[in-house]
Amino acid sequence: MLPTTVQGRDFVPRVAQAQVIELDFAAAAHFGGDPSTTGISGPTPSGAGAVISADLARQISIRAGHRVTIHAFGTSRTFRVSRILPRLGLAGIASPRASAGSSSPNLFVPPGTIEAMRRAGRQTSAPAATATAIVAVSNRGGVLTSSRSSAGVTAALARATGELSVEVLPVKQLLLDDAATRSTQFGGIFRVFGIFSALGGLLLLLLTFSALAQERARSLGILRAIGLRRRDMIATLVLEALLCCVLGVVIGAAVGVGIAALVVVVAHGVLSNTAAGAVELTFAFRAASVAAAIAIGLVVSLTALMVTAIVVSRSEVVALIRGSAGTVRSIDLHRLRALGAVVGTSGAVLAAAGIVVTSTIAAVVGAAFAVVGATIATPPRWQRTVAVAGATGLLIWTVLAVRAGHRVFTGPAPAELLTIAAVMSFAAVALVSIAHRAIAQRHGSAGRRRTAPFALGFAYSHATPNRTAIISSMYAVVVFTLCLVVTVAHVYAGSVDTVARELGGAAQLEVTSNPAQPVPARDVRQLPGVTRVAGASALDAHMLTTGRAFTDVTLIGVDTALIDHGTPPIAVAVPELRGGGLYQRVVADPTLVVVGADLRTTPQNSLDHRTPHVGDTLQLQDPTTGIARRVRIAGLVADARYDGVDHVYASDALVNGLHAAAVPQSVLYVETAPGTNNDTVAAIVDGTHLPNGAYARSFRRLANDRLTAQQQFLHILSGYTALGLLGGAAALAVAMIDRVRERRRQLAMLRAIGCRRSTLRRALRVEAVLIGLEGTLAGACAATLLTWRLATTGALGDSLRFGIPGLEVGVIVATAVVTALAATSVAARRAARLQPAGALRTEE
Repeated sequence: MLPTTVQGRDFVPRVAQAQVIELDFAAAAHFGGDPSTTGISGPTPSGAGAVISADLARQISIRAGHRVTIHAFGTSRTFRVSRILPRLGLAGIASPRASAGSSSPNLFVPPGTIEAMRRAGRQTSAPAATATAIVAVSNRGGVLTSSRSSAGVTAALARATGELSVEVLPVKQLLLDDAATRSTQFGGIFRVFGIFSALGGLLLLLLTFSALAQERARSLGILRAIGLRRRDMIATLVLEALLCCVLGVVIGAAVGVGIAALVVVVAHGVLSNTAAGAVELTFAFRAASVAAAIAIGLVVSLTALMVTAIVVSRSEVVALIRGSAGTVRSIDLHRLRALGAVVGTSGAVLAAAGIVVTSTIAAVVGAAFAVVGATIATPPRWQRTVAVAGATGLLIWTVLAVRAGHRVFTGPAPAELLTIAAVMSFAAVALVSIAHRAIAQRHGSAGRRRTAPFALGFAYSHATPNRTAIISSMYAVVVFTLCLVVTVAHVYAGSVDTVARELGGAAQLEVTSNPAQPVPARDVRQLPGVTRVAGASALDAHMLTTGRAFTDVTLIGVDTALIDHGTPPIAVAVPELRGGGLYQRVVADPTLVVVGADLRTTPQNSLDHRTPHVGDTLQLQDPTTGIARRVRIAGLVADARYDGVDHVYASDALVNGLHAAAVPQSVLYVETAPGTNNDTVAAIVDGTHLPNGAYARSFRRLANDRLTAQQQFLHILSGYTALGLLGGAAALAVAMIDRVRERRRQLAMLRAIGCRRSTLRRALRVEAVLIGLEGTLAGACAATLLTWRLATTGALGDSLRFGIPGLEVGVIVATAVVTALAATSVAARRAARLQPAGALRTEE
């Protein structure tokens, strides 16, 4: 296998860094005993023919029958592509330097091609052009089951080849581990947002069952009066809604599978690119998982139904006969205060324990219980003051719970984000609800002049405070999630220039090329707009732990000419070595390196998924020579990962020592004059240096690609979450129709004394808008506050600038209000059609 430059010759010439491979197709087709899993088909290439992989064909836009040229050893050879192989088995074999999950740009050539080109060309002194021999070993068992013996086989091979300069890698196990890690992270994020959206569904269930109980209130009251026991009443309500629950969860599971398939289709194109980590998504589901989801949904539904039935069963008989299912038997005030004191004390203890053990979930949940308990235990005349102070303090506490530098989309942080988001949403709803109620009381006592629709709508908006709070909470949860996702995406979009400066320092472009035939710096220096060019050696390396490769990085060799002209600015270091002084120290000491604060870590490495710190030790190894060195982190830069690869800045001496020879300067850092179109300069470099395998990109483009992938992923999440608005609209529709039924006598009386139908319709719309707007504003404000905290603490990433997307947030708020109006249309028409005489005579 030879890593080199491959150029498509037909149509628009395109260049890619690829792997030229010599392989015996006849033997490879039977590798592992199952030809269908090798991806190999047809005869071994011969003469001027070659076989290409699907990944490389896509990169250079060629098909079977087109020509392709190899540039290596200072010479070139052209082949005609006979067929394209899928990325499967040996056909999709990756370079030992490639990270797990990366693409396989392979070009299979006739045996002897690499040696013939080496002899025919002018042999350079760059050992990077040396071909690598790979021996593939297949374990016993199937495609997946064979990986179970990987650890034992790897150890045995390592012992058998201990005296040879070889590297034994359990590539399939590494690939499976990488897939498991990525799927866990991806599934965890969607699980968090799904659970948060499910909170709205739970509130809708409570509201629906409450409306059902309200409709049955008179008949249940009569049955209770003639001797129906409380447990029989509960059973009656449960059995009535049981069939609806079963059908609902089954239909919901089917719809959920369909939505999951749609999400995978949409997200595949976003996450499969290199900037997003080259994540390959495949839609699949297990019948057991769907059954578990149905069971969970049924349990949650039945629990909500049981809670509603129990509350209704404790209602007073007289209140039920009058048509009210919400009047519960009064609880002794002293017992209620005692309960509040117990809840508040328990919450305070839990919050204190969370602070001691640094558990965000315990600290936030404990604080919420403490506030609720304190409000219940407070005398009635002080409850509003305590509730306002407690909700405000809870908002501040949850904001402070986001720790500096704590990433929210990795590790256990998604669960913490869910907890913080839920508590913030309900605290904000409480504040807005209390303010609304206070304004309503003050407005009513002042006797100010208002139009009839607004007066009625404002008065009705808190006529049933419990159901109003449920609907407002639903809107708050959905709008909070949407605004959070949109605002975070806006933060990424507004930070492109900042991230570009963090990636490239003073340089505006990066030019990479074939190490065996690098682009001459003088050629780039002569281009219009270019002010300075600094070269650097680059080496693909492994970071190791206990002799096993776990993370692939690119080592950038730093010399004095590169300092301040291509090195990213230092973010964290010993105070006296900030800026150029630290890089001077790195150049002089091969045991020191500079890494990014966003260094990719895995459960297998010594950093163990935490942020790297100055003084941590790493082990670096060149996979081609097997030479390894232990180094110490001397400083951190804000960003060092772009194009899907972590970059580590070290001295030239360390890079050359790992490679056992001088590594050519195949990376150029280019500075341009202000106003220069850097993308145009990059295109000129690529077009004039095709044989060198030139790949020029502006750091602004690299930053934009990286942040755009995150934005697109967040937009997928926002679309996924927007489905919750349907639940909010349904809840509001159910509530408004139920309220019209409850108030039919009042509405009929208003019609009898001359109130117009249009006035009643407008009053109901004002009521719906006020309820929806209450939750919408609470969710939007809380989401903006949380995003500000996430951006300023580095939880979303370093070097990000906070900003509010006014247009997007305005559209979300407007959409929520429109759904509220749409949900009220049926209830408004029903209210307008009431006939005073018939409604006043009818009890039901």
